[in-house]
Amino acid sequence: GVMTDAVRPTVLADEAYSRACEQNRPLCRGDRCLEGPALETLLSLADEFYARRYGGAAGGTTAARLGMHPLLTEILGGFRADLAGHGPRRLRLFAGHDTVVAPLLSALGVFDG
Repeated sequence: GVMTDAVRPTVLADEAYSRACEQNRPLCRGDRCLEGPALETLLSLADEFYARRYGGAAGGTTAARLGMHPLLTEILGGFRADLAGHGPRRLRLFAGHDTVVAPLLSALGVFDG
């Protein structure tokens, strides 16, 4: 079936990551905090969700290609402009979500997971 935001493990995992990285504290609701084995289980479930979504047999490769296409198009556009001599050459810095950057780097042969 279709997973809604209410049941996707990535919803809580994203919030837990954010709390841990930005505030150096666990995700808590009332007096219950998500940490230890429960947090590890949640993060594993989130990893499995993304692995199925972006690498699974049911369209994962297609989803990864579609996800990285806008970033790749922007990168190639910059290269083409430089090669054609349109304006000064520039240092370009690109950023993207890991679900976009990792498949792109993998396709270029510079990332192995």
